[in-house]
Amino acid sequence: MALSKKAKKTWIGIREYVMIVLGLLMYAFAWKGLLLPHQITGGGVTGISALVYYATGVPISVTYIIINAFLLLVAFKIVGWQFSIRTIIGVALLTFFLSIIPEMPIGTFVNENENFTTFKSAFNKHIVFWGYLHCNQHKC
Repeated sequence: MALSKKAKKTWIGIREYVMIVLGLLMYAFAWKGLLLPHQITGGGVTGISALVYYATGVPISVTYIIINAFLLLVAFKIVGWQFSIRTIIGVALLTFFLSIIPEMPIGTFVNENENFTTFKSAFNKHIVFWGYLHCNQHKC
């Protein structure tokens, strides 16, 4: 039995939001499990939040939501509410994930006694990239 157009559209929407959640989980895990423990920064708002965290100890999720709240207000003015809804959901979910996922101790994934600085950086950036790409493909 074939699904109606409305049911098919609903399932596609649900699948996209599930994929957004999975991508954001990957992204948050890469930050809290790999980048932050080794004091490696990335780009964008999360990278700025990491720098603030390293300098002051303010949790990354707090700085992330503050900066993004300002950027979302600007987006509302420019592109409107409808266009920004998935971004709002993405920012809210990533803030939530960054606040509940514990920071992993150094050596959890890469032995702290071995000199794998280049490997750690490339591996961590790779996981962050795939989380971001996964979320971006689903219009987060």
